[in-house]
Amino acid sequence: MAIQWAHPAHPGLLHHTPLCLDFCNGWFHSCAEDLTCVRNWIYDWDWNIEGNLCPGPCTPFKQMYRDGRDLCETIWGLAFLPVSTEDCISPGCEARNTDQRDSNEDGRINFRTKRSLFLEEIEGSGSGF
Repeated sequence: MAIQWAHPAHPGLLHHTPLCLDFCNGWFHSCAEDLTCVRNWIYDWDWNIEGNLCPGPCTPFKQMYRDGRDLCETIWGLAFLPVSTEDCISPGCEARNTDQRDSNEDGRINFRTKRSLFLEEIEGSGSGF
């Protein structure tokens, strides 16, 4: 599924993956008091031989980002695109895809999803960055 949103220049990266705006808002409110020292976790670090370092003091998320939309649009570069439609992804929950839904006995909608992600083989420290 994630291959649909592969970055055109870097296929191992996501590009405009449609995250549910409700998820973005929940993420923002859950982390409002957490600290970060950069807005964009992909590009804003001071990178050197020692790794990625904070370029300045840390501030709470609620001061770094305006709201959930700003958080999702900024934190991982162009990876996420917050949307208010049913065709969005809410991590930790099933992706909502109206083309792949069934109703259960209660009439509630069950969403079926296929999850996959293209990963390039790269060497690294294993830190996730």
